[in-house]
Amino acid sequence: NARSDQFAFCAALYWGLYRKRPFDHRALSSATSSQRKLAMKTPAATRVMIAPGKAEGVNQLSGSALQALLKEPPRVPRLPATIRKALMRGLSMVPEERFPGMDALLAAMDDQDVVQRRRLVLVAAALAVPLLAVAGFAYRQYLHVHYCSGAQERLAGVWDAATQAEMQRGLKASGSPDAADTAAKVHDAIDRYAKDWVAIHGDACRATRVRGEQTEHVLSLRMVCLDRRLKDLKAVVGVLTAADERMVERATDAAQGLAPLKTCADVEALTNQVNMPEDPAARADIEKVGTMLAEVKALHDAGKYKQALSISREALRLAQAARFRPLEAEALYWYGWLQALSLGDAKEAERSLVQAVYAARAGRDDLTSIRASVRLVYVLGGMSSRYDDAHFWEGMIRADLERVGGNQDLESQLLSNVGSVLLLEGRLDEAQKAYERALQLAEKDGPQRATILSNLSVVSLEMKHYDEVIAMAHESLGLIARTRGPDHVSAAYVHETLSRAYWGKKEFKDAHAEIDRALAMYKRSLGPGHRQVSDGMDALAELLCSEGRFAEAVDVARRALELKEKAIGKDHPDVTYSLIGLGLAYLGAGQAAKAVPLFERALHLSLEDPKKQAEASFGLARALWATGDRTRAKELSREALTIYKKRGDAAEAKQISDWLDSAGGSGSKKTARR
Repeated sequence: NARSDQFAFCAALYWGLYRKRPFDHRALSSATSSQRKLAMKTPAATRVMIAPGKAEGVNQLSGSALQALLKEPPRVPRLPATIRKALMRGLSMVPEERFPGMDALLAAMDDQDVVQRRRLVLVAAALAVPLLAVAGFAYRQYLHVHYCSGAQERLAGVWDAATQAEMQRGLKASGSPDAADTAAKVHDAIDRYAKDWVAIHGDACRATRVRGEQTEHVLSLRMVCLDRRLKDLKAVVGVLTAADERMVERATDAAQGLAPLKTCADVEALTNQVNMPEDPAARADIEKVGTMLAEVKALHDAGKYKQALSISREALRLAQAARFRPLEAEALYWYGWLQALSLGDAKEAERSLVQAVYAARAGRDDLTSIRASVRLVYVLGGMSSRYDDAHFWEGMIRADLERVGGNQDLESQLLSNVGSVLLLEGRLDEAQKAYERALQLAEKDGPQRATILSNLSVVSLEMKHYDEVIAMAHESLGLIARTRGPDHVSAAYVHETLSRAYWGKKEFKDAHAEIDRALAMYKRSLGPGHRQVSDGMDALAELLCSEGRFAEAVDVARRALELKEKAIGKDHPDVTYSLIGLGLAYLGAGQAAKAVPLFERALHLSLEDPKKQAEASFGLARALWATGDRTRAKELSREALTIYKKRGDAAEAKQISDWLDSAGGSGSKKTARR
């Protein structure tokens, strides 16, 4: 504090003037036993200044004994009485006997005749300047190391030996066969984050208190940001400590998904935000909501979407009552995104995410605005097939990123989502470029890179570049093994893509091995009733159809449809895939009448997704042709042909044209008139 500052100043001035220390540490050896009392309360830093290397001995002396070690200043150079008195008072071993602060000390030293002051300055300049420079440098180094050094203590109860051991026990007690390997990866990731937090916390403090590079206001903003990151860390550790077997699969994602600490050093972004209200009650509510949102993020990253959604709903209510727009924006962001993940409710997700953008812009929180917009690209393009709307938000995000000076992580996420939208549109070349650029921006060995590689391999799959698919898939699996563990659920998606690649190469044995591996991982990680298991079974049924094993395909596809309807409801648009799969299996098995109602349902559910609509239309056309309704069959097949041509799906369009020609449908002429 101010008293320790003046002690250090006076000690340096004493040395600079007299080339001697103000304390005679050699007198320690002659101190009497009565002087060696344990009531000594002098700070460790002061003890080191008095007697380097002898702090232990000094610690055993009472305040009065230490005061006796203070040497009277030498006669030369002679100081005015007022300065000598002020100097000795500043060196008092009892902090309360020093001046209240540096200003008072300097004022006391200045209380003298001008001539005396000039003489002192000249003498001090001649004798002290070189040594004061050395002393000043040493003191600054001391401050750099010891000042602002309390960040490590802030980790107590958050990430210390006890919490680390408790989390390790919790993960290993989950019953997951991968628990030990996951626990090690999680520990390393969180430990790196905690060490970075301590370093950035100390640097933020020193930037204001030691180097004078930033104001107290900026320091306050950075500390608020770092406090939020500490809440995030505590929430993640708490969630993982209570991990179950399924959560273990997402544990590394949760640990590696902690919010970047570099945002707490972005002074421009921090100072641009709306200031927090001064009202203590409002600040208490904001603090509470911040803690809740930290838990929401931790649960989200651990895959506990329903639990996270419940907490986010209450956090949103409190945030709106607090009337602090940046926090309201964050609460709306999480509530909207969790509506998409937990319930598959694209409309509610869109509404909340748009409101999050509005609140973030009102609160001048650029990053939250961009994050919400990036999610909107996925919700609109990936969930609702509203491709034009998705690209509108893409343009807004690009403008915002340019305005804030760019953000590599967010740009990579944007490009990954845009790639997925372009893939669904059938714009494969553009999708490939978007994914490749996202890959360049992604962290070299991070889990995001593995996901982008997985998506990029799907583009190559659509292009029928099967060897490229296999190479990228194996690279993705290698990254997943290093960052998440070889049996992480994200690897299952890659194995499913590999199955389709081997199937395209007519290597059916390998194709079956990969889809069986994917299904086993889905069931073990997500549970046998999860909709993703149904997606894997859809792929298996399609593979069996391609081999002509239609009876087996019917059995698998029927179970897939039943599972999906139970998991997400009979009217969910994603049921379309299972309906089409079972319909195709019945067609192959010569049971067209059973296929018709399945394709009819699929067509009704796919009206907002052109690709699925085309698949359902052509499937229904073939089923109707087989059952005798050939007029409607031709009409539906032409509609499907128009969609495929518009999308640029040449192979699918040729298949329908060939079918129409064989059926006498004159497909090309009819299509031209339409």
